[in-house]
Amino acid sequence: MPETREIPGPSGETMVQTDYVEPGSDEHAAALGLRKWREGDAPELKIEGWTFADITELVRYSASAMSVQIARGILEQRVAELKPVTIEVREAQGRQRAYVEKGKTIIEAPPMFNPTERRRL
Repeated sequence: MPETREIPGPSGETMVQTDYVEPGSDEHAAALGLRKWREGDAPELKIEGWTFADITELVRYSASAMSVQIARGILEQRVAELKPVTIEVREAQGRQRAYVEKGKTIIEAPPMFNPTERRRL
């Protein structure tokens, strides 16, 4: 179930976010179609303790029966999405760019425009 949390708004006021889902949580996994692997599940479809919540959902990717390698590839992608990513946004002049620094994703972008105050934030 999504949480409620308070976050800083564009001009310093506090905003309430009611649909927050913690990255890496069970709710995040469920949204990706994953669940914890249990005894009796296919061992070839276990990655980092996760498997598909509904294996029949994979049929939409292929009209014919899927090979285990393709299913594992899709599972690996979904499990990789569960890992929380640290992103830092830095204000910069000029064009936007993104890079990784010490394992953290850095995004440099010009300041945002606030239309109600007709100024950059």
